[in-house]
Amino acid sequence: MADPERPQEREHVGGRSGFIKETEAEALKLVQSRANEYEFRSPENVVWIRDVLKKIDFQELHNIYREVARRAGVRDINFVLPHHIYPRGTDELGDAADADYDPISNAISLDGDLVARVRMIESNGEKLAVSLILQQIAHEYAHATGYVAHGEIELDQGERISAVRMGLNQTLYNHTEDRGTDYYTMFELFNEGATEHIATLVSREYLRRLPLDTPSGGTLKLLEFDEFLKIVDRDKDDYGAAVEFFNRLSAHISKECEVSQEIVQGAFIRAYYRGEALPAGLLDETVGKEFTKMLMRAKDAKYLKKLTRDYSLLSLSPSLRERWARFIESVRRAVR
Repeated sequence: MADPERPQEREHVGGRSGFIKETEAEALKLVQSRANEYEFRSPENVVWIRDVLKKIDFQELHNIYREVARRAGVRDINFVLPHHIYPRGTDELGDAADADYDPISNAISLDGDLVARVRMIESNGEKLAVSLILQQIAHEYAHATGYVAHGEIELDQGERISAVRMGLNQTLYNHTEDRGTDYYTMFELFNEGATEHIATLVSREYLRRLPLDTPSGGTLKLLEFDEFLKIVDRDKDDYGAAVEFFNRLSAHISKECEVSQEIVQGAFIRAYYRGEALPAGLLDETVGKEFTKMLMRAKDAKYLKKLTRDYSLLSLSPSLRERWARFIESVRRAVR
């Protein structure tokens, strides 16, 4: 049996796979229908958002994601075509998502109403709105370029159900005649923390290379985008809490193993792009019994705060520190 603490090399990793063409087409029609309805209601805002999208150099954005994936040992990744990025209304999905990537249609939807509200901010509203769009796209692109796969898994009782793996999370779908389709997502919030971490790295790198023009003729620069990130950080939502948790955990492992935090985060990002399981045994021994099971269930900031209270990041034993060092080194060797 393969050692879960030593990532195994596979010939074909990464990318998007397993989706049925007919299902993809149906899902895309639904996304487009919602977008058309929103455009009918808010044509001026849709024009403005599309103007921002035209000013983004998607080729350069793709190059940056390829670099991220290459560091994870992945060559082939999936992209969303720019014309498959659609503005939509705030309440059309029945949740609080500012944007979303749909793995079935391979399309991205942006909350156009939120963008419009940000544009109305008296002080610097346009640049804040452009910053928001850039970060939204970077976040959803991280989902899209990460490991995305559809398939079936067999439960203990022999039943086979549909599942979608996206980055570090996995969503299980169970369809019954009387209840329709239920779903449950594991490691959802931790995955979002890793996703937002990647998105921020990519957004900042993009603006280092190419300042972004705004529709009115201004230019969004990196320092201004960093100010936007500070505003977002002050108003932490579930994703903000997830990023904070991701950084805290990786910083602890970094300190204990005497390697850079970037290397530790790179180990998680490798799993994100390759569809590899988290080192559950190591994490449980590092943080506490059944920690990964609790992390798997985390859905909001309140739950993450409870995890922080219930589990203390204590100093590692010499043997555990050595096992982390071996795991991290195996990742580093694999991606050279």
